[in-house]
Amino acid sequence: PNDPKTYNNLGNAYTELGRLNEAVTSYRHALTLDPNFTDAYRNLALVCTRQERYSEAISNLNRAATVEPKNALIYNQLGDVYYRMTNYSTAEAQFHKALSLKTDLAEAYCGLGACYREQGQPANEIQAYKGALAIKPDMLPALINLGNACFNQKDYASAIQYYNRAVTI
Repeated sequence: PNDPKTYNNLGNAYTELGRLNEAVTSYRHALTLDPNFTDAYRNLALVCTRQERYSEAISNLNRAATVEPKNALIYNQLGDVYYRMTNYSTAEAQFHKALSLKTDLAEAYCGLGACYREQGQPANEIQAYKGALAIKPDMLPALINLGNACFNQKDYASAIQYYNRAVTI
């Protein structure tokens, strides 16, 4: 009963069932037992993001970053939250921070690609998605988004290539 990991796991189970308020309570309890438990901060931030409580998600992720400043996953998650808030330049900076700590984080490259798309930077968008695929060749969102980026640039042959790879996964 005083094990923060058990409360974190309980929060994960509630999250899977869509019982988000109960998940939040479990994650918060885990954090009262261990205020340095970064997984609980990250999981709480995921739930807050799903509930569109972005400021709270950012606050929890910033606390996690204080505890583990070299954890690339925290900055990647911050990038995701800022992207959802349509704050693309801040999201881009967070994805870059994640990649500076973990150069093989395909999800951060994919997030960068989305930021570049929204900022009207198609060449950077394409390079970012290619970066993701260099790490995870079967990463479906990167394949689809790269296909879309190529299509938008009227590079239909490349778009077909990426779409064909996507439909075989």
